[in-house]
Amino acid sequence: MRQVLLFLLFCSAAVSLCCDRGLAPPPPDTKSMISGKVYFSGRFPPCDSSRILAIVLVEAPPPYTPIQLVQGIGNATVIPFILDSCAFRDTTFSFTLSPKIYRYLGVAQHYGSDIAKDWRVVGFVHTPDDSARVFDLKGGDVYTHMDMYVRFDSLVRQPFIP
Repeated sequence: MRQVLLFLLFCSAAVSLCCDRGLAPPPPDTKSMISGKVYFSGRFPPCDSSRILAIVLVEAPPPYTPIQLVQGIGNATVIPFILDSCAFRDTTFSFTLSPKIYRYLGVAQHYGSDIAKDWRVVGFVHTPDDSARVFDLKGGDVYTHMDMYVRFDSLVRQPFIP
């Protein structure tokens, strides 16, 4: 009997030391989300003048040189969401992100032959005073309805260095 009690005591000690907290609640969600819709209206450009159309989420504050945005894609400080460059259909988008500060969310159009220079912003998420909306993401933040309106015949203020 004594051996059985010692065996049970040993087994319960082993189980309690090896427990991986399987019944503990899951860790809090550390991912954040930004989503919305891009609306197109007005006169659309010819298909051959819109080489790339993308929603871009940028860490750095404006102003930018166009090449900084292109390089930002390579070093992950600019996150692109590529759109159909010729259909101009209203499109929903969503970014799932780690906590960080993003200082610009806009629709960029590459319109010419020089990938390093021929860019313009055709819509962006802004505050009521027309400044770029800043997203200071904490774990689990969700921003919905971050909608952008694109009118190719009425361009928005450009965030580029002249």
